[in-house]
Amino acid sequence: MVIPRALLQRPAWPFLDEATSALDEPSQAQVYQLLAERLKDTTIITIAHRAALVDFHTKLLELRPDGHTRGRVIVSGAPVLA
Repeated sequence: MVIPRALLQRPAWPFLDEATSALDEPSQAQVYQLLAERLKDTTIITIAHRAALVDFHTKLLELRPDGHTRGRVIVSGAPVLA
């Protein structure tokens, strides 16, 4: 229900927490392509465990423990959806 709601309500910052976890990768790609086309001025925040989702975002925020402190935050560029 998250994806249709985002398409209808057009929030500025939708948070998609495992929103496509029940989909196969081709269907997931179709969903993110649709979001990119219909929500061009929207910042989409995705919380997920699938590495393939990186391809649909311009930034990656990764939180990892580093063994010495509580953890570290890694922000990097990611490929832009074509």
